[in-house]
Amino acid sequence: EAFGLISYDGMQPDALDVTAVNYTGVDGTSLTGYISFPEATPSPAVIIIPDWDGVNEYEKERATLLADLGYVAFAADIYGSDLQEGLDFSTRIQQAGLYRGDPALFIQRIQTAIDVVKSYPEVDSSSIALVGYCFGGTGVLEYAYTDGDDAVKVVASFHGGHQSLPRPMTAIKPYVMILSGGIDDAHGNQTLMEDAFNERNASWEITRYAGVDHGYTSWNGGAYNLVADARSFESMMEVLADTMPVGSSAPSSSPTVSLMPSSEVADASVIDLEERDGGLSSGGVVVLIIGAFIGGLVVAGVAFYMRLDHGGPN
Repeated sequence: EAFGLISYDGMQPDALDVTAVNYTGVDGTSLTGYISFPEATPSPAVIIIPDWDGVNEYEKERATLLADLGYVAFAADIYGSDLQEGLDFSTRIQQAGLYRGDPALFIQRIQTAIDVVKSYPEVDSSSIALVGYCFGGTGVLEYAYTDGDDAVKVVASFHGGHQSLPRPMTAIKPYVMILSGGIDDAHGNQTLMEDAFNERNASWEITRYAGVDHGYTSWNGGAYNLVADARSFESMMEVLADTMPVGSSAPSSSPTVSLMPSSEVADASVIDLEERDGGLSSGGVVVLIIGAFIGGLVVAGVAFYMRLDHGGPN
């Protein structure tokens, strides 16, 4: 009988902790990003490239979360200081199309953000990650395809649009993570991506989550998926910890594990978890069962149940 189940926490911050940073693009465009500092510095930095509605509360929340986990975090501006809040649909299409159609301009904006972040004494300027969501996911992968800054050690694309590959591609230096929903048609042709990565000796991983759609990390969005959000964020944090670790004072980003008495288990949702590429064969699914209450004491017992189907998060 199950006495406890893994529970996942999307880790959305209760309040923002960012400071506005005004800077200027190479082309003279006025830009405003938002920086958040951890308690201990100098620290590696994570630059967040926003989704298609511009840099706003969502990116500020992600920056706050990453600073809480020990990284200097900077939510970068791509469109401009006057294009951040309340963009209507036509403006989003126009702006996103502008930068997707001009990769050099997109990459230039990202490089400007890198240069701004590296100027801070609180930043370990040799260790930077680029993290992008949706439109931003497209941008960070575009940057990885260029002979970019050696300080960029990791790029992570969350539900980015990857229907086409840059022409031509140079060597890929950062570690590349692509984290997409299994039914997200913006993911692109995975075989072509893998071939391109391998031909350029890239270090990479691609994880897709069955039944999960585009925009699954947006906490307040209709496509939000808690399990995929928590698991993909945890995957990224593991790569960051391996590639550009912070001091031991940084808190853990592990999922919250809760013990519940057997009387409550009947009301709990059991979540099937898709293993990432290279994990259990035949789409093995794991439900982690922890603990039992015996004589008022918790005795830790862990049992793994494996079901050979091809399910992902239900």
